[in-house]
Amino acid sequence: KYSEFRDRAFVEIIKYLPEEYSGYTVKLESIPKVNHTKECLHIRPDDQTSVVPNLYVDDMYNMYMKGNSFEETMRMAAEYYVAGLEMGKQFSMEMNQAIHEKNIVFQLVNTNRNIGMIKDKPHRSWLNLTIIYRAVISCPDNGFYSAVITEEIARDHGWTEDELYEFAVKNTPELMPLSVLEVTEAFNIMTNEHKTMGAGVVLYEKALAEQAEEYDDDLYLIPSSIHEMLVLPACSNERDELVSILRDCNRKVLDVHDILSDSIYLYKKKTGMISIA
Repeated sequence: KYSEFRDRAFVEIIKYLPEEYSGYTVKLESIPKVNHTKECLHIRPDDQTSVVPNLYVDDMYNMYMKGNSFEETMRMAAEYYVAGLEMGKQFSMEMNQAIHEKNIVFQLVNTNRNIGMIKDKPHRSWLNLTIIYRAVISCPDNGFYSAVITEEIARDHGWTEDELYEFAVKNTPELMPLSVLEVTEAFNIMTNEHKTMGAGVVLYEKALAEQAEEYDDDLYLIPSSIHEMLVLPACSNERDELVSILRDCNRKVLDVHDILSDSIYLYKKKTGMISIA
């Protein structure tokens, strides 16, 4: 069983590492991720605070369940850990050098599902959601990878949360441009060109005003995932029906990692204000 595998891995992982790691401390920790947590074996020297790779228990258990013996699984995990230490050192140096105010963007996350994740991150409330900040680094294939800005990173760069917000408001529309997909006459999908963390486009200046002009109406905003918002004219849709559909999809269709909210939002064309519908 998973619990038996986890407990044995916690006790035995050190013996699969090279001799120089014999004095390292192993801790079983729950790491907050967006909308969920993952159990991991956290292995580090007592006298060092360098970045170390986490060995996620569910990933190791999946390897074991695919037919690898416990011993083979531990050996592969140990090899991953040793290689990850070197990669982590290099990545940390590159990431610290790459993080600057011009690549800070924002992301909307569910507040209640991410209390543990946001507690050591600069953030601010937006209605019943939370804005966090990421540094995005471009990749050669036109994609990107990102790192969440922690309080430690913000302190190292001398940034306040207000400054991070100012950076993100300017950078996010430039680095992750708005994309509006006109699916039917009934609704549009708002996201960004990367189709990743796209629900935050509702914070872009004039993005919703332009949609309201198109429909000549107030708007219902449906957070269909952390990656996109559905936009519908308010006059031709029933609020309670939309909420019911959203909540049903969140429970039966979406991966838990992708859920943004069980609430829908109302944008008022006349005032430009957004509220929980």
